[in-house]
Amino acid sequence: MKKRKNSTVLLASIICSSILLLAFSCDADIPIREMAGAKNAIVDAKKYDADKHAPDDMKKAEALLIQSHTQLIDGQDEDAEKSANDAALAANNAKNKSLKPYADSKIKQSDEMQDAADKAFAERFSPNNFAQGKKLNSEAKAQHGQGDYVKSAETAVSSSNFFAAAIEDSTKNSSSINNEIATVERRLTELRRDKNSGAASANLTRAESSVRNAKNSYAKQDFKASWREIDSAKKELDAAALAINRQRVSASIAEVRADIKNAREGDLPPDAVNDLNAATAELDAADGLLRQNNFRDAEVRVNRAVSLVNSAKAKIKKYEEEHYEKNYFFNGKRMLGIFNLYRCCFGRK
Repeated sequence: MKKRKNSTVLLASIICSSILLLAFSCDADIPIREMAGAKNAIVDAKKYDADKHAPDDMKKAEALLIQSHTQLIDGQDEDAEKSANDAALAANNAKNKSLKPYADSKIKQSDEMQDAADKAFAERFSPNNFAQGKKLNSEAKAQHGQGDYVKSAETAVSSSNFFAAAIEDSTKNSSSINNEIATVERRLTELRRDKNSGAASANLTRAESSVRNAKNSYAKQDFKASWREIDSAKKELDAAALAINRQRVSASIAEVRADIKNAREGDLPPDAVNDLNAATAELDAADGLLRQNNFRDAEVRVNRAVSLVNSAKAKIKKYEEEHYEKNYFFNGKRMLGIFNLYRCCFGRK
């Protein structure tokens, strides 16, 4: 790097010296234009990393320009002009050799920036910059294929700039991902505390794993992977909620059916039987709704069944009380008659 800087300073000194010579020797045939052209050609070639892609040609160009300066000082004007022209030619050759690999490097840089922007989930957080970056990346590759390496490199650099802006936007807005992780964690905790959580243990375990992966990806600033894990965790929690709700409603249905079975034992009044039959019909409907994951309407049916069973129990209780009183009165009267008969037959006269 120091060597290149020294070389550039030397070339600048050469041009300045040549200009001074021109100023004091206006009548001399000095090749200032050719030397300036050679210097500009070298500077232009360096823009495309010619020192890296065509080092031999660049060394030749710089050496020829220095030689031209030396020849000019020695009064060899024609040789100085020829050396300057040869320096410009060598610099142009270096530039031409560098254009393709230079464009290749800029396209590669754009591709890498696109990957980084994709990883930062710029598609979500900076959609316009990300889309423009992708568009220019494709254009740069098309221009490269057409042999327009200068334009291809320029377009690729613009593409990288848009991707850089997209990454910056994503980083600024990434806190929303952290908030999503916290929300998912809270829901996971709530579902684990449900008494029916055993029905969804596999879903809850997978959700927990996804949350852990989301945290790790977020820490690495792989926001897209983090969001993907969050989405996976949400799906598992949705499935867990379904399983838990299904288990809860299913348990309620089973409990009410058992209650109906117990209530049917013994002699029942017709209206109580009707209530129990209606309750069974409600539970059958609840089972159908449960298979459709319609938990809300299924619970409504279960509650109706509970009300009908309670109504039946009240009617059964009333029936049993009335039946007991009737039997008690009948039996008491019968016992009194037997007692009087006994007294009549065996008692004292």
